Amino acid sequence: MRSIFLTFFMENFEDLRSFFKIERLDQAIEDTFEDAGALEELILEFPYTENLDELFKPLDITDTRMSELTREKARNWNR
Repeated sequence: MRSIFLTFFMENFEDLRSFFKIERLDQAIEDTFEDAGALEELILEFPYTENLDELFKPLDITDTRMSELTREKARNWNR
């Protein structure tokens, strides 16, 4: 798993330096694992529900309608 992160962070090292002020790849990997652990704990604190609308809010608060995702997908017109 660490090799996947290492490859990604090596390819995006300038972003790490400029946006996140990270100078070492091992620090970026360690921070990512810590953030993943914290996110997992946060998710596990939510009570079980089959109604995911209670947990997640739409990205655009004006868009509250239910829609079929296949109709929302971008189409590749270059085929």
